[in-house]
Amino acid sequence: MRIILATVFAASVLIPLAGVAQTTGKFEGTVVAEWLGTGREMRLTKDFFFVDSKGARWAARAGSVVDGASIPRFAWSLIGGPFEGQYRESSVIHDVACDEKKESWERLHEVFYEGMLASGVSESLASVMYEAVYHFGPRWERQRVEREVPVEQLQDRAAQYAKLSTGTITYTTRAENRRNIQVGGGVLASKTETRQVADLVVRSVPKSSRFKEQDFDALRARIEAEKLSPSQIRALSPQ
Repeated sequence: MRIILATVFAASVLIPLAGVAQTTGKFEGTVVAEWLGTGREMRLTKDFFFVDSKGARWAARAGSVVDGASIPRFAWSLIGGPFEGQYRESSVIHDVACDEKKESWERLHEVFYEGMLASGVSESLASVMYEAVYHFGPRWERQRVEREVPVEQLQDRAAQYAKLSTGTITYTTRAENRRNIQVGGGVLASKTETRQVADLVVRSVPKSSRFKEQDFDALRARIEAEKLSPSQIRALSPQ
């Protein structure tokens, strides 16, 4: 049986984003690039990598073109251009990953924050930069698959996609047989259990940011004054 379930859910793949990571990760290699004739674009001539706090390796491959566009341009006058200062390595990884869209936009923006800390950017500035990309930066649609979810958990799973996205969950149910063999006293006892499970295909379409460009400076002032963590920055809402 195949059913379309329309619902509201978050695009965070059912795993809450962490606050400030215990380990911020590390870069591998050096950014080597050549300027193109467009005035702001650079083409990487060597592979460059970042290993994040969860051990995932993010690649900016030779041939990739970066221009800093993944950081909102209106913020440049306040926090500097994407190729200035200590956060430029993280900007390169962020730019390429935003173009490829292989991972969720939420996780990618968190990796940008981790990369800044790994480059020596102060926590205060990294938090403001994180605000810029999380609330004003790029977002994109995602699709993922979850297999063998117990049918009785379907509604709870859908409810976990609660805040940031709208979309659909398509699921196909089937019976799963499990055979348990107990060993003891020279006797083998077997028991077969059957349960209904579902394979989910989750398509998420992110909502637009609740903030406008003119809110950026006020948010920045609050983040700096209250020393807000990434999780607190994500939870901000317009006053």
